Amino acid sequence: MTSQNADAEERLPHTAISSYSGYIYQGKIALLHCLNLIQEQPEESRQLELRLENIDDFAIHREDGSCKSLHQVKAKKGKRFSNYQSDIEQQQGVSQSYPNSDVFFHTSLPLIAIPDDFEHTFTPVRFYEYLNINDEIINYCHLKDVDAFIEHQTKKVYQELLPTELYKVSSEYLRKSRQYLEDIVVKHVIDIHREIQEMHTPGVTDRHIAARRSIPFEQFYVILREDLNQLAQNESYFHYLLLKDSGTYFHEYCLDINDNNTLLKLNFYLSKINRLDSIGLTKFIRSILPHRKAGFSNIKQYKDNSFNNDDLKKGLFKVFEQLKLSFFDDSSILPSFFFWKNGDDYLYPTAIRESQDDVHDISKEIIESAMENNVNFLFESGMLINRQINCPSIFSAVAVGSQADYEDEFESNKINCFKNVSLISLKDAEELIND
Repeated sequence: MTSQNADAEERLPHTAISSYSGYIYQGKIALLHCLNLIQEQPEESRQLELRLENIDDFAIHREDGSCKSLHQVKAKKGKRFSNYQSDIEQQQGVSQSYPNSDVFFHTSLPLIAIPDDFEHTFTPVRFYEYLNINDEIINYCHLKDVDAFIEHQTKKVYQELLPTELYKVSSEYLRKSRQYLEDIVVKHVIDIHREIQEMHTPGVTDRHIAARRSIPFEQFYVILREDLNQLAQNESYFHYLLLKDSGTYFHEYCLDINDNNTLLKLNFYLSKINRLDSIGLTKFIRSILPHRKAGFSNIKQYKDNSFNNDDLKKGLFKVFEQLKLSFFDDSSILPSFFFWKNGDDYLYPTAIRESQDDVHDISKEIIESAMENNVNFLFESGMLINRQINCPSIFSAVAVGSQADYEDEFESNKINCFKNVSLISLKDAEELIND
């Protein structure tokens, strides 16, 4: 790296990788561009590499280390050009250190009120042009469309590189291809963030850490040439699907939050979740969804037992947003990684979002799930924070009816432990925790 380029890099703010908001969308856009290059330049692209959060949101570098293109990715709610102008000006400034590179600005929405002299005033920055699923050129890629765009482009790559392997262009195989290709990028980001969280060397910035890592295009070629139908879709596979899901839901949730301190607090939680392995993620899911079975070793379990958009955006993220920062313990001692204390009482966050009228069903489901999965904390005590339900004991007559109805099924000591588990609404939890 030249001294001029190094100076330019030092002037940049800390990487957005530390905040996580939008990193899944950013990674998907990077993958989409890589697939475009593979289709257009199948031989040359083998020597390229993708770098995330180094000199820009992502960049493409040649084998000799020179920069082929710079990319800034923004997924905001506003459509007016003025909302993006400072970002474009910053990218324009960075690009001066890379005079032979293409410079692209990506948006998730079509912008309005773009100045007539944009091309002249902001050169060399250009708005990125996408091909939608009808092969029409548009200059934005909506969050809800990016998966379809990637699968469409993957189909074009298969038709270019492997025209005789027709099974690879089926919709199901294209979905599977996208997931495996995305995993390359997601794992890369998570590895960088883990190192950022654990390294405290003076003078070492997030961008220094990100700069040490890159993704050779050859990794994409390996997946593209592989017969993915022969690969086992095990718990590890669904582990990364869940991390991508949580990142996507997190980004959508954060679009409505303008307070930086709140965003930093939420980023803390997601950074911890993204460090969990499959076993840890299973424990996390059980703790936030104690009324469901937890497991994701096959597609049915992945769909039925794990969290969904509403669980996180209407449930768990609301709890995390409205309460002060929790404690975190990744040992096996406690039933949940996240918790608060009020005197001797432990309070655990959940994604339960049902109403008070559902107290009977929720309590019964928590007990049945605990018995089936042997969830330890439900055999001791704890207050389960949820959106609306208050119940002093999930094994009270109010919650599940007569104790006699369960004595044949449950041991008496377990029944007594269930009595020590309560449900507390987010409103009431705020009074205990935030005061």
